[in-house]
Amino acid sequence: VRVTKTFLPLLRQAGRGRIVNVVSRAGRFTPVGFSAYSMSKHALVSFSDGLRLDMKKWNITVHTIEPIMYKTDLFNMDRIKADFASQWEEASDELKTAYGKQYFDSFVDASEKATCSYARPHNKIHEVIDDIIDAVAGEEPKICYVPSYIGKLISKMFWCLPFEVRDNIALRLTTDVKPAAAK
Repeated sequence: VRVTKTFLPLLRQAGRGRIVNVVSRAGRFTPVGFSAYSMSKHALVSFSDGLRLDMKKWNITVHTIEPIMYKTDLFNMDRIKADFASQWEEASDELKTAYGKQYFDSFVDASEKATCSYARPHNKIHEVIDDIIDAVAGEEPKICYVPSYIGKLISKMFWCLPFEVRDNIALRLTTDVKPAAAK
C-alpha cells in the first residue's frame, strides 16, 4: 500500500499506468483458522478494488492476482506447523482451556491434510507467473486473475452457493474434534 501510494503521483502525472497487486484467494474466502491471514488479504483486495475505481479518471488500471496455495518454498508445512505451535504457546490460558490441546492437535492435522490436498504442485507456479506477466504487460489485462482452472472453478462455485452451504463445506475441511469447552 505504501509503495503504491508513493508512486501514485507519478502515475497521475503521466495520465496513465497500471498497478498490479499479488494477493491471495484468501482475500475473498476465509478458511477456518486463518482469520488473521485472510484479514490482511481482504484488506489488500479492498484497497485494490477501491483504488481501481478511484484511478479510472487518470487512466490508471488496477489488477489483482489471487492465487490459491502453491507448494513453493514459502509453502513449508514444517514452518506452518511451527507457526501454529508458536501461536498455541503464546495463547492465553483462557483460550487454551476453551479449545484444549486435543482440539489444537486435531486442527493442525486437519489443516495439513486439507492444505496438502488442495495446494497446487510447485511445478504449476507458472500459472501465477503467466498471469502476472499478462497483468503487467498484456494488451487487455483482466481486473482479477485467479491462476489455475481449479482455482477458478472452486471460486465460481463458492460464490454461487448460499453462505450456509459454503460454511458447511469449509467446516468439512477442518477437524471433527470439538473444542474442550464446547463439549
